[in-house]
Amino acid sequence: MPVYAASPETGTVAVIDPITHTVSATVKVGGSPFAVAATTSGVYVTDFTGHALIALGEGIRRIPVGTSPGGIVISARGERAYVTNYQSHNVTVIDLREHVVITTIPVGRNAACPALSPCGARLYVTNFESHDLSVIDTTTNQVIATIPSGRHPNGVAVTRDGAHVYVTSTGTNTPGTNNEIAVIDAATLTPQATLPVESGPFGIAASPTADRVYISHYYSHRILAIDTSTRSTVARIPVGTAPESLAVSPTGTLVYVANRLSNDISVIDTRADRVITTVPLHSPAGLYALP
Repeated sequence: MPVYAASPETGTVAVIDPITHTVSATVKVGGSPFAVAATTSGVYVTDFTGHALIALGEGIRRIPVGTSPGGIVISARGERAYVTNYQSHNVTVIDLREHVVITTIPVGRNAACPALSPCGARLYVTNFESHDLSVIDTTTNQVIATIPSGRHPNGVAVTRDGAHVYVTSTGTNTPGTNNEIAVIDAATLTPQATLPVESGPFGIAASPTADRVYISHYYSHRILAIDTSTRSTVARIPVGTAPESLAVSPTGTLVYVANRLSNDISVIDTRADRVITTVPLHSPAGLYALP
């Protein structure tokens, strides 16, 4: 299945062939496409400056959301989308069957990235300026906990067993400061550990098939692989310049990394922990590997 990459500066979404690792199609959506997710029936892209969710399927449809939508996650059955709105400090819940907004959930300041638990019962949202993580019950669409999670939390990922939540702390966006990952116990909703990492931790993605999370580092230009069973770093992988978003293939054998300033996507073989190819793409932002 294909990999999708949003490019906000060109107003496009690229479709990447997972076998040849080349761009097989480019879709012009307009605006500033930022984050992307997909189901078997459609592709969904947040328009950061147009304050909408763009639905690609039979044509292009725009669904108004909050201000500056920067993140999206879709439920396992593909029925609902959760969009984080950075400037309106909330989450828009959308029925993807009808393409209508169900509700809007207030969270902390500058909602950044969302992640769902494996069972879909909880939604985790990083709040960049309030320095915490909102936990939402997806049945009631209510915030049930707010957890301190480092200075300027951005990326969030849930381990494949759902037991722990990993959050990147971007700190002051100054090289050499606040380089850490918060580990949160999903059962007690309390911080459990803080892991030191490299300079500028930004995005994070969990493997669906192994006890690993992968973390991009904006300033050191590397991906760290952390073994979640031991919480130790098991690989340091050089990639392009200013890596941000990541996506792991459904088999867990490939990791795609959007390198914003070198205008490309690194493809990592997780069995060898090295880059096997690079896909040229202007200013890539969000990535999604369709299961």
